[in-house]
Amino acid sequence: MSPAVTETVSMRKTILILSLAASALGATACSAQATQTNQTNQADTAEHGHGHRGAMMMRADTNRDGVITRAEAIAAADARLDKLDTNHDGTVTADEMAARRAAMRERMAARGMTLPDGATRGMGRHRDRDGDGIMTKAEAEAHAATRFDRMDANHDGKLDKTELANLREMRHLRHDKMRGGDMPPPQPTDNQ
Repeated sequence: MSPAVTETVSMRKTILILSLAASALGATACSAQATQTNQTNQADTAEHGHGHRGAMMMRADTNRDGVITRAEAIAAADARLDKLDTNHDGTVTADEMAARRAAMRERMAARGMTLPDGATRGMGRHRDRDGDGIMTKAEAEAHAATRFDRMDANHDGKLDKTELANLREMRHLRHDKMRGGDMPPPQPTDNQ
């Protein structure tokens, strides 16, 4: 082979090797970005996203048997109250709720997300049954029990995966309706 042909073949090999290396580097970067995005989405879903309440309810399943009992739901409400009760006096005040909202906004801002104004304004208000601005353990437990009873469609004292899936579907329908979509009519029952 002539030196010019040898040099051309060598140059082509170099270009091919560099192209393959660039492709591999690009694929690695895309894979890393996809993994990071997936991890972020999972964390958001577990904490704030569409599955927030479902994930919160599944954390109540302390024995990991796939069902949530009324006692587990009430224990989870106690744990949430303890987490919000930063001064450990057994109650959650408006100031403690405001601090939680501020911390939530900071976490979301760190992720490049924003929380719409007023999105958490009434957070906890429905648990303050006597309207005094202070959520007690008894109020949190009563709210958890009422909520559990409402979700327990077959009144068997536990929430199974089917009931939780139905709740998620109804929540999505309510959110769609609030956004201006149409909500389908309720399913007919045997009593009609």
